[in-house]
Amino acid sequence: VPRSVCSDSCSPGSRKATRRGQPVCCFDCVPCADGEISSQTDSLDCTKCPLETWSNKARDQCIPKEVEFLSYSESMGMVLTVVSTLGACVTTAVSGVFIFFRNTPIVRANNMELSFLLLLFLILCFLI
Repeated sequence: VPRSVCSDSCSPGSRKATRRGQPVCCFDCVPCADGEISSQTDSLDCTKCPLETWSNKARDQCIPKEVEFLSYSESMGMVLTVVSTLGACVTTAVSGVFIFFRNTPIVRANNMELSFLLLLFLILCFLI
């Protein structure tokens, strides 16, 4: 097999990219993007991995994705739960104040129906 004059062959995990204004035998080796692999030497294209897999660090094999679940034993799960519960409780308290003082001029001037709807959907957003 004749060797290229200006470029060495590309290793697996990369693809050939031609250089403008130079002969076809001159090319750059470009690493495959995340989620793409090239398992051959001197590959012209990188192929995408299936949805449930991801490319390894060398970008020459597709490996299964690691599934991580948010659990309550981790501090992040507890913080998110506390913040959402606290936000829902504070919004419910503000909603209760609005309902208790619904006949006052300030609540009426504040577009009462719209304020109740916004508070209700804000509670739902915190709970989601």
